[in-house]
Amino acid sequence: MIDGMYPLSQWLGRLGTPDSQVLDTIKANRGCDDKEAQRLSEWYLGLISALQSTYALADGAPVMLMRSPGRVNLLGTHVDHRGGRVNPIAINETILAATPRSDGRLRASNTDSAHESDEASFDELLPDGAISQEEWSDWTVAHSHSFGEKGWAGRWSTYVKAAVAYFVNKHRQGSALHGFDLMVDGDIPRAAGLSSSSSLVVGTAQLMLRLNELPIDDAAFVEDCGRAEWYVGTRGGAGDHAAITWGRQGQVSHIDMFPMVPSWSPMPQGHKIVVFHSRVEAAKSGNAQSAFNQRVATYEVALAWIKRLRPEWAPLLEHIRWRMTADETHG
Repeated sequence: MIDGMYPLSQWLGRLGTPDSQVLDTIKANRGCDDKEAQRLSEWYLGLISALQSTYALADGAPVMLMRSPGRVNLLGTHVDHRGGRVNPIAINETILAATPRSDGRLRASNTDSAHESDEASFDELLPDGAISQEEWSDWTVAHSHSFGEKGWAGRWSTYVKAAVAYFVNKHRQGSALHGFDLMVDGDIPRAAGLSSSSSLVVGTAQLMLRLNELPIDDAAFVEDCGRAEWYVGTRGGAGDHAAITWGRQGQVSHIDMFPMVPSWSPMPQGHKIVVFHSRVEAAKSGNAQSAFNQRVATYEVALAWIKRLRPEWAPLLEHIRWRMTADETHG
């Protein structure tokens, strides 16, 4: 009982006085000791209590808790959108608690008072109606230009909206989709290059699909989350979303792109990875968006230039990438 949906009263009871089963589940998921498991159970309880008080939930209200890690990419920076291999480890987590609504509306709050609450209807997120997969890239570029006027630029909730908008657009031709009330917390340093934003996209997307009982295929889901994040105006790949979805305790992930195939190897015994926080923030939905997109664009420019210089190569070139073999990565 950590990820899943249960009545509010059950969450409050089990996490308020956690038994050995709850603590053992937390220890297995986080690879931690008894003391840390107790701290985490109190953290999860605080999030669900904040959801209850913010949205005035009754004891029987269904509540889903979702955990979504961040990542450190050990090797393979900015190669996922070219089809290269990324080699990440999972760290820390964003935690999300939500209760379903009967209408198509999203309300999102954060335990950090510096992050304002937000809400929107599904129709507000997709004002132009249904958008095809082929149109999504161009449409999101044009749509994100209006974020400054709407006050959405640089806001944490824009990533929540990105996930909801993408999957509403993908699935709304079927039965009516339900919205949800959301409360978020996390211990991933924000705008620090550790995928706090992509963690929020993946966690929200999981909630959206599970609350609406929609199927989840991991490979398709990861690619969808990468495209969903374009909603905020960035043009990255799906490497971070793959790292978050497929991360395993005590393992290094090796994720090939185009086609997307994950594998894992154990962390070397006796070794630890230390991550230093520079305290320099680079928000992809704000001040760092141009620089981020420029890095992606340089690959396209270089590919076009090579094809121009060597037209005989043009039919053979699709991506500029370096791809390690499995033996090189695992060794």
